[in-house]
Amino acid sequence: MNYFEKLNQVDVSAHIEKKGAFSYLAWTHAIETLGKLHPEAEIHTKVDDKGFPAFYSNSGEAMVWVTVTIDNVVRGQPYPVLDYRNKPVTNPDVFTINTSLQRALVKAISLHGLGLYIYAGEDLPPTPAKPASKKALASLTKASDKGVDAFRDAWKALGKVDRERVTEDELKHFKDNAESADYSNQANHEGSHES
Repeated sequence: MNYFEKLNQVDVSAHIEKKGAFSYLAWTHAIETLGKLHPEAEIHTKVDDKGFPAFYSNSGEAMVWVTVTIDNVVRGQPYPVLDYRNKPVTNPDVFTINTSLQRALVKAISLHGLGLYIYAGEDLPPTPAKPASKKALASLTKASDKGVDAFRDAWKALGKVDRERVTEDELKHFKDNAESADYSNQANHEGSHES
């Protein structure tokens, strides 16, 4: 059995994490497993002539490139700098670039077999996510109108399924609304003491 077959048989399912609709292997676990099974593996990050690890298109979107070498087999590919929704970022900051480097590293490791099955079907269009229930959204709306503490309590009281179905935009709206409610409540409270 060659090294690819051995890595491909490693069960990483206990270390798969989800972010939105996407599953991924945490880079720390990928490195730990690679280090245990192939301590001689070499990791290289491609850099530009100034030593920066991102390459930009004319539109300002960026790509990174990480390769991993095991048993003289080099594998890697360009990886786009993506946001939390897996959409390309225009003029990304260094934190976003670093996050994409870690994702590119895991993907390069997977090209050697470790966790490769996670990426099966990734080129298929995502199935639309089901929205959070109307009851859950109504509860969050009512709570966010009362302020941050009430919103936090309502969020904790939601079931796991509804929490996962609340979109990033909805969550941001509720948080902004809760902060505004706290500000208004504080201003009204201070105003009542001045009278």
